[in-house]
Amino acid sequence: NQLKIRNHQIISVSDAKTLSAADSGATIYWTQSNAHDITLPAATAGLNFTFFIVAGSAHNHYIVTETDDVVYGKSTVMTTNATHDSAIQSIAKASGKDKVHIKSDATTTGGGTGDVVHVFCDESGYWFVNAELHTTGNPPASITTFQD
Repeated sequence: NQLKIRNHQIISVSDAKTLSAADSGATIYWTQSNAHDITLPAATAGLNFTFFIVAGSAHNHYIVTETDDVVYGKSTVMTTNATHDSAIQSIAKASGKDKVHIKSDATTTGGGTGDVVHVFCDESGYWFVNAELHTTGNPPASITTFQD
């Protein structure tokens, strides 16, 4: 067995961006300012991306799937208050949604500086997502990071 190491691709994004299959494996450094989306390529098994939010924003931002693809998995949103209240949204593959919504001050979505979203295609048409987010808003009772 050989261990192969290659240079890790880093893509900086601060405006609307459509990723390609060739970008798979990249780390996306996402600076959020004005509202914009990042569109994933068609979900093909093995494709994957890691999003690091470098600067959050009170504007709406989305990780969007292609027309027939869906996202599913788990999102955790925690407050920055003293008690670190949190809520979890878990979506089954059969109930997949069209996008991941990120807004730093929204109680129901979260997404600020230092947060991470992992996206992995485990089967054609399906993106598995694990999002660890925080919000500067009020403590979340329930969250809606995954949306249609």
